[in-house]
Amino acid sequence: MKKRLIHYDLLRIFAAYLIVMLHLSVQYIRQAPASFEAYTQWEYAIAFSAFSRIGVPIFIMLSGLFLLNPDKNISISAIFTKYLPKIVLLFIAWSFFYAFAEQDFYRQVWASDFHFQKCWHDMDQQLFWHSVLRGNYHMWYLYMLAGLYLITPFVRIIAAHATKRQFCYFMGLCILITFVTKFNDSLWKLKPLSETLDTLSLTFAFGYVGYFLAGYFLDKIFSDSASDLAVSQSTEAAALHDWKTFCQVIFNKLKQKLDKLNKYAILIYLLGAGAFFFTVAWTVHANPMFGFRFPELILFSNYSPTVFLMSFAVFTFTARLKHLQFPRFLRIIAKKLPKYMLLVYMIHPFFIVEARRGGLLLDSTSAFSLPFNAFIVFLISLVISIVLQQIYEGFRRISKWIIKYIR
Repeated sequence: MKKRLIHYDLLRIFAAYLIVMLHLSVQYIRQAPASFEAYTQWEYAIAFSAFSRIGVPIFIMLSGLFLLNPDKNISISAIFTKYLPKIVLLFIAWSFFYAFAEQDFYRQVWASDFHFQKCWHDMDQQLFWHSVLRGNYHMWYLYMLAGLYLITPFVRIIAAHATKRQFCYFMGLCILITFVTKFNDSLWKLKPLSETLDTLSLTFAFGYVGYFLAGYFLDKIFSDSASDLAVSQSTEAAALHDWKTFCQVIFNKLKQKLDKLNKYAILIYLLGAGAFFFTVAWTVHANPMFGFRFPELILFSNYSPTVFLMSFAVFTFTARLKHLQFPRFLRIIAKKLPKYMLLVYMIHPFFIVEARRGGLLLDSTSAFSLPFNAFIVFLISLVISIVLQQIYEGFRRISKWIIKYIR
């Protein structure tokens, strides 16, 4: 694992972009369209939003891929001294940031010529501290990640010793329990079923643990059998520096090796594609034109079996690219940008609001503006994240120098 896994670095960047698209898509799909043309655009927006739902699951699967790797030494003490403190510090810092932003503190400070004390006293103090404790809407991810860190030492034992058959059994159980529990809570509301599930107490096989384990096992199962997708040495040098040659090489290799593709990978692709089309079709069917005020989006949950299958398909496809020789500009991107993706995740909701205020985004009446708007917000968030990271690293170096000098 010391060698950079370029395909997963690129997947992390793509997942961060999808999360930005997910949060932007709320404006496109949350209310009923008022005309036939608007409903058509709403249908397209549903498709974009449905696909963007895999962003967070892929983040979790990538965490599982690296944290459950037996070559990586993660002790219980490391969980409490390295991983959890980072989560706590992130939560505290960004909770304060968004608690100020919620009451427009930064604009008021700017308008008042930086009279911080006056702006502070003008704030609703009770709301502010409540917001600090609660965190912004997207910061649930940090709670979930902290929970996964706490059980990582035990899940690593499962990952190290489970067979492929046992993994498939656990994933099937995870999807089934998650699906039945969530759909019963949101849709069926069958009290006997709810009582039965509570009595079974199968919380360990619920939700995000499945994604966490899937990241490690899908890589283990499919990346080692992906050598048939590698480009030949005779064309490798040209492919690394020329985009057209790269595309042609990949097309030819895929065509030549189609009959050798892993049948289980093909099955996962088909299930993922089917899950996507089913999600869109069912959602459109459940929300007929002029037949709803607020849409029914039950299949859009991270716990939806369709989101599981779509996430598995994209992750499996990426795992199969392990031996692919990427062009130089993609290798540069994969080397430089992934470390900023958590910061992009933390800061992008702020820039969604600010970009809308500043008129930087295209009108949401067209669904096809959604990918473009997501790219704009992602790019702004990335640039600011790079700046913040450089400032942090600068302070860190200065602090180390001061401590060393004092000693």
